[in-house]
Amino acid sequence: MKRTKHIIALTMTILLTAVPVLTPAAFAPSYITAAAREPTADDFDYINCGDHIEITRYKSTKYVMQIPEEIDGLPVTKIAPGAFRKDGSISLAYLPACIEEIGDEAFAGCSGLQLLDLRPGLKKIGRKAFAGCNKMDFVIMPDTVTELGEYAFADSKVKHMVLSSSLRSIPRGAFAGCQMLEAITIPAGTERIGQDAFQRCDALHSVCCKGSVNDWAVMSVGSGNDALQNARIICNYNTSQDGEQAGFDPEKDVWAFTNREMEYCVMSDETLAALTADMDEKERSNAYDYWSTHQKTYSGACAGFASTAMLAAAGVLDPAVLDPEASCLHDVRVTNKVRELITAYLITDNAANVFLQTEVVDDSEMFWYLEQGIPMEIGYMLTVPKDSLDLPVAGHAVVGYAVEDGRWEFDGTVYTKRILTYDSNVKEGTDRDGNIYLYPDPDSGVQINEDMLYIPYWIQQGGRDICFQNIKSLDTINLHGLYRGTDYTEPEQIAPVLRSTSFPDTYIVKRFTPDDPEQKSDTDYQTSKTGSTTALTLPDAESGYTITLDEAQALECSMAYDHWWYSVEGSQLDSAAFSPEGSISVTGQDTDYMITLFAEDTRQPLPFDTLTISGKASEGCSIRLTEDGFFLSGACAEGIRVAAMDGETEVLLSFCTDAEQVLLTSAAEQSLSVLTDADGDGTFETLLAEHDADSLGDVNGDRTVNASDAAQLLIAAASIGAGHASGLSEMQELDADVNSDGSVNASDAAIILQYAAAIGAGGYDGDLRLYVQNILQVQANDNMIKIEPVTDTNYSSSY
Repeated sequence: MKRTKHIIALTMTILLTAVPVLTPAAFAPSYITAAAREPTADDFDYINCGDHIEITRYKSTKYVMQIPEEIDGLPVTKIAPGAFRKDGSISLAYLPACIEEIGDEAFAGCSGLQLLDLRPGLKKIGRKAFAGCNKMDFVIMPDTVTELGEYAFADSKVKHMVLSSSLRSIPRGAFAGCQMLEAITIPAGTERIGQDAFQRCDALHSVCCKGSVNDWAVMSVGSGNDALQNARIICNYNTSQDGEQAGFDPEKDVWAFTNREMEYCVMSDETLAALTADMDEKERSNAYDYWSTHQKTYSGACAGFASTAMLAAAGVLDPAVLDPEASCLHDVRVTNKVRELITAYLITDNAANVFLQTEVVDDSEMFWYLEQGIPMEIGYMLTVPKDSLDLPVAGHAVVGYAVEDGRWEFDGTVYTKRILTYDSNVKEGTDRDGNIYLYPDPDSGVQINEDMLYIPYWIQQGGRDICFQNIKSLDTINLHGLYRGTDYTEPEQIAPVLRSTSFPDTYIVKRFTPDDPEQKSDTDYQTSKTGSTTALTLPDAESGYTITLDEAQALECSMAYDHWWYSVEGSQLDSAAFSPEGSISVTGQDTDYMITLFAEDTRQPLPFDTLTISGKASEGCSIRLTEDGFFLSGACAEGIRVAAMDGETEVLLSFCTDAEQVLLTSAAEQSLSVLTDADGDGTFETLLAEHDADSLGDVNGDRTVNASDAAQLLIAAASIGAGHASGLSEMQELDADVNSDGSVNASDAAIILQYAAAIGAGGYDGDLRLYVQNILQVQANDNMIKIEPVTDTNYSSSY
């Protein structure tokens, strides 16, 4: 039991939101929603029990089975044990509200059963009642059910299950062997989950517990339920003052003004300090840098609008704190106090480490959240022509709060699903449609990327190439928020996420203990696509993971841990392995590769937070963290290029060696060194290569950047243009590429000359790298919407 609770603590995600009761129609496939025919007793064998009728057999071969409410003037209250066992003709089963009991194995082995319509009034579902039903996707159990039999849905193909709120225990083997089960809702008050209730439920990724975290923590969970413990656990805190659950209200839980009507961002020094108090050093630096940019320009605060709307819906943000006359968020008038709140959540959304703040889920999981009434912040990317909104490539964030199936036609294409959204750019009372439409009907005959989204508002603005970027839940966006609520608990650790845009159809992910990499457990993970990215949330933040491909091929993937983020690109990779503490390796025959490691400053042995290593491997290579730096093994003779970055500082290094292993370390601040063990005594003391940040632009190596370097660079560029070698060493070429565009040309020489002139005239006293960044920033600012900030002398930042 100790291990069980430990896994719960690692995988728990707390969403401050509600879970409303759903109706079967919410899940019914579009081809099953036709009106049912009139039921008849002639289709059944039955027993007259004196005061009620018990159905014993279905005699018809009609695919729609409807049980009548009465037979012989008596209510039909029970389906006998084994009544429809292995009846393959039943596709749709409609049960009347008077049915109180479904007997043991009543529907067991009904291979064609797709839709099960259970009505309030049902009290008992017997043992193995629906075992082996392999076409039943969704089941919503009415809240009147108080008893569920052992193995009731065992070995069925149910994908989504909502249990009755009256259940107090989930019996032994209830969902054992449900290998397609992805998400389940467990009611508040559940006291016990029996042995093997979720055995072999390998696809289970989300468990929505309507009780609190404490309720979940004290629940008795029997053995054989690892799949349940390894899923994402979502506990509900959202209740109104009178104790009733509340969902997202699109008329109340939104701001009355739009993104553009906010006009400018506000942030006092005191609030910024409070906001960043519990951030780590990297996050705090990002926050201050982000705010520094937004003091000068305003390019939108959509993420802040979305985050605060979700906070209000969850009851964490009291609108009266912002406006004493407001009873809901929509009543709040725009003031600098409001602007500061929105700005604060804009900063937390953008400044915290990307791999800590971005929660990528697949389509089915996102739809399940929305079907449960759980709002999500949805980010997407789009392209807008420059002559329209001056945003050639833009990101936007909205709140998705519900999902619907249907048919909507735009520009000749019929879409079959839409996400209802609150979009801070869509003015209320207009005909603007900011909802997200997706899943084109194949019969539309239009060739369209299924990953792309259709959003009418942005299409009207000239938007195109719209696709998902990320999806975030409330606990994620509120990780460093100003409002926490009385019951808010931060997750102890964030589950690792493996992402890729090029996963093959089949692969194996193996989990291993970092201290014993050879002990691996095999799990065949299945993934779904979110936009153009495949994401796989893994169960244990303390384990290492290896992804193994069926055959050598191109692979691009990343792994996000709580404190480390890795990415791998390779042309012919067999596998990639990631550790939660700074180690990574790849295998492949004669493959090009590029490996990036990012870590919090306190965990990096080098004075850089980002390290990128690229080269060509004959069999593979590995990077292993040590106290002094990183051991790099394999393929050193092929030539390796290293780029180390931290904020505005970048150091480039390249080297070749026959040594099987080298130590990448730092002898001084803003420098990189490569050491080898030349005498084989186990000590790495022989310097192989060294470089520092001050060498950028210093092509001739005289430790000064001036016109002489520009002249030598122009000679090299002319030689390259004539089809000859540059005449520069590889390290010189790295120093000559001052604008980092991958080539040595006259543009680099021009920047060096401008820089040397600015230094000589006394108009600039920084280094060349910062000078280049300033040039690039000026170019970027030319494409931004600029709105001058407005001051408010009466503004107070207290909450």
